[in-house]
Amino acid sequence: SCLEGYACPKPSVQIPCTLGSYCPVRSTNEAPCPAGSFCPSPDVSQICSAGSYCPLGSVAEQQCKERYYCRTPQSEVECQPGRYCPAGSVVESLCPKGFFCQTTDNSTACPAGSYCPEGSQIPRPCPSRSNSNPGQEDISGCKCEEGDSPRELTEEGDSCDRDD
Repeated sequence: SCLEGYACPKPSVQIPCTLGSYCPVRSTNEAPCPAGSFCPSPDVSQICSAGSYCPLGSVAEQQCKERYYCRTPQSEVECQPGRYCPAGSVVESLCPKGFFCQTTDNSTACPAGSYCPEGSQIPRPCPSRSNSNPGQEDISGCKCEEGDSPRELTEEGDSCDRDD
């Protein structure tokens, strides 16, 4: 009988399988390690863990790269603009509130004088005559300057007017 890690095209012939292949007991030919698994040696096949990528013939699992997400270990999908995919992502996420994502692998805190709703690729500036602290999630974080009204901004298009 043919042993693990070997291919036996004939009962009397045992050929060692190469790295990146998987040859269970009684293999008649060498087969690549299946996608979604990794084979550190030809006689061992292990399932790839979540957030990892294991294409056909893998000898080790690889963490899903930044700017990509791996819903399954067999596929690596490019993250879309305005989404956020750090290394090891299993889904693409909207860029979080209070941050902007100019690239899909990096989220940056929203700077002072702006606000960043979920999914922002660039910060949105506060209306003229208003300002905000860093990390604001919506326009309500923009405050009119002293002596202007309204003091609170609540929706897109609101502006600050000078009280005279």
